[in-house]
Amino acid sequence: MRITNSYFQRYAVDQMARAQESIAKYQAQISTGKKLINPSDDPSAVATTEKLDSALQRMDQYLTNGNSVRQRLSQQEDVFNNLTDTMQRLKELSIQASSDVLSDDDRRIIGAEVKQIQKQLLDYANTRTPNGEYMFSGSMGKTRPFSLNGDTVSYHGDQSETYVQLSDSRRVRLNDTGDMLFQRIRNGNGKFHTDASSLNTGSGVIDGGVIDSPSNFERKSFEIRFTSANDYEIIDVTNGGNSAIDSGTYQDGGPISFNGLTVSISGQPAKDDVFTIAPSKNIDIFSIANDFANALDLDRSLDSNTAKAHQTLNNVVNNIDNTLEYVQARHSDLGARMAYIDTTEEETSSVKFILDKTRSDIEDTDYAEAISNLDFQMNTLEAIRQTYAKMQQSSLFDYLR
Repeated sequence: MRITNSYFQRYAVDQMARAQESIAKYQAQISTGKKLINPSDDPSAVATTEKLDSALQRMDQYLTNGNSVRQRLSQQEDVFNNLTDTMQRLKELSIQASSDVLSDDDRRIIGAEVKQIQKQLLDYANTRTPNGEYMFSGSMGKTRPFSLNGDTVSYHGDQSETYVQLSDSRRVRLNDTGDMLFQRIRNGNGKFHTDASSLNTGSGVIDGGVIDSPSNFERKSFEIRFTSANDYEIIDVTNGGNSAIDSGTYQDGGPISFNGLTVSISGQPAKDDVFTIAPSKNIDIFSIANDFANALDLDRSLDSNTAKAHQTLNNVVNNIDNTLEYVQARHSDLGARMAYIDTTEEETSSVKFILDKTRSDIEDTDYAEAISNLDFQMNTLEAIRQTYAKMQQSSLFDYLR
């Protein structure tokens, strides 16, 4: 086959065009910092980067979610801290108010602070988030969760718990509902609750009691009824019953044991006075402060009212201790959630770093390689141009010399 000058010319022009195309590609890679300028450059690599982009977007969203939840839980932690400080102060006041040497003016001063604490507790329960929604109303963020009507505080939210996704396989609870946080305090000692009848006329006060034989303890209701100032009967009143299970002679401060538990009564009960023992139940934080305030309003000139005040204040102290323990448990749960967010965020950031690096390896320009390739193509183009120029100048006379 004969190779003509025209063939060499077309070949040279084609090679120059290819070199110029390569030069343009490497110049674009250097100027943009990206190896993949057009999808046609490497369809398989482009498809991989699209998948990586989708995964990276999810990672960014998960990190944003975690940060939002952390901010919400940090605000809730502030509420827990304030709530703990307030209940500690209420306990100090209740112990102080138990003293019989206080004057009526002293009790009025304490009562004024207790009423202020009642308002503070309601404010904590109705805390708003920065976006204006109520923190403790469940899924009903626009609804004020708690309202005061007389001495009763009512909950208007729901029991919905909101979860936020932190990774493809992990999520965390965002909220604590108001009823769970403020209305599930166990009264008494957590197992049973003691109290004195409001109709008692003596000065007897019953303590909180203890369970000293768990295997014999049953969740039943009992009454200790005084048949005289010195004698009592223990009545099983569970489900409306009225059967005596034991009786005894009263000793001031002495133990009274039955049903695997022991209580003691101090002071001087009167005939027909009644003291109750019943399974613990849920109460709300607000009622504790309200009971305290009502005890301070009793006329202490009557021995029976003094006993009622002491009984109420004893119960208030027990219930405050239960509240502090419960809030601490909720606080610990919140701390565990925040730690879970931190751990998941670290793992997500590590995965994101790997995905970013993988994407960079595929898409980003290797400047040393690109510059080397650019130099090579420019030298190649120059060589082709010189060869082409010489071919253009050559003629038959050059070969005949």
